[in-house]
Parts: sequence; structure tokens; C-alpha cells
Amino acid sequence: SDIRRAARKWTDEETENLLQGCSKYGVGAWKKILDDPTFAFNSRTSVDLKDRFRTIR
Repeated sequence: SDIRRAARKWTDEETENLLQGCSKYGVGAWKKILDDPTFAFNSRTSVDLKDRFRTIR
């Protein structure tokens, strides 16, 4: 479907979780990072993580 989800602003905590996840699993292991219960994300997808990482790097 073409319906785009409303982009929600990333919280500092989510961004921190993303960076910690990259340290733990490696950059590109978005699904593993997403599925890790240690890291809380607000209904993000692995594509969201990839895009976010690209913008903060």
C-alpha cells in the first residue's frame, strides 16, 4: 500500500538504543536490533532504523 505512516520524531532514547544496537550486533543488523528486548523502539521498522542511522552518522 502507498499509505505512508506518519513520521514520528525519534526520541533521544531511541537514537541511543539504535547506536547501542549497532555496537552490539553491527551496523546493518537492523532486525536483530529491533527484536532485542533490551532496546525499546516506538513501532519502528528495520527500514526506519536504517534510515535513521544514515541521517545521524
